[in-house]
Amino acid sequence: MDFDFYKLQSAGNDLILTNYAGKDFPPDTDLSAIGRYVCRRDYGIGGNGLIAVKMLSPDSIVASFIDPSGGFPSTTSDAALCLSRYVFDSGVAGKNDFILSINGNDHKIGIIDSNNFRLSLGIPQNDQGTELIERPNLDYIRTIQAGSKDYPVSVIHIQKTGVVVFTEVCDISNLKNKADEILKTAEIDSSQRLIFATVNSREELEVHIRNSRGDDFSSSCAIAAAASVVNGFLDRNASIIHKSGEYYFQWLQPSNEIFITGSSDYVYSGSMFIDFED
Repeated sequence: MDFDFYKLQSAGNDLILTNYAGKDFPPDTDLSAIGRYVCRRDYGIGGNGLIAVKMLSPDSIVASFIDPSGGFPSTTSDAALCLSRYVFDSGVAGKNDFILSINGNDHKIGIIDSNNFRLSLGIPQNDQGTELIERPNLDYIRTIQAGSKDYPVSVIHIQKTGVVVFTEVCDISNLKNKADEILKTAEIDSSQRLIFATVNSREELEVHIRNSRGDDFSSSCAIAAAASVVNGFLDRNASIIHKSGEYYFQWLQPSNEIFITGSSDYVYSGSMFIDFED
């Protein structure tokens, strides 16, 4: 099977996009197999997920997102940023804001310029599942013990649940050891994402994510930023540095809605032959 594709990336997350609009859209079982194949970095294209465009018109933009394991994740913000770039370049949306649907999630996309797009991540929640609200003189930090050390953390939910670990210095070489120690503690659920946050200033946050393949970077960065805001470390409008990229974070009042603005860039395009019998 011939497979035409684009490789895109947003803040270090590399995704593959293929357009089936106007063609027969594969069933989920086939999409899952295609996603597993092309995301492999040994004989596939290599990527952190596959965006398969089903419909592309001014009235309807619909896609599926498949992670490297062949699953259809519920968190699709990074895929939305990359698909937004493709939609913009196709001319389908013109210069107006548009709505796209990925895995059943509707994303309202605001166009900032030709490669920067803004989307809502919804209303944040605390670890009790209630709406997260910034309150003066109240912090959301608790301490967990891992090995011989105590770590200040905040547990926040924005599309998924993340455990934000605050570090004074982002020593990347030591983060893996810290993460391994923390993940061994019974206080961390295996489904929760571990996110390291270093506050550089009131306007800038640096984030490192202990992620699995197929994870969503923008929602993890928003979790770290929201945790930093409610603990009094960060302004409600701030830049987030992640890997080689950057997001712009906004936590609006009084709606309490969180927005992320991020860029999406093409890496390359190509075509390959997929033989599932190999």
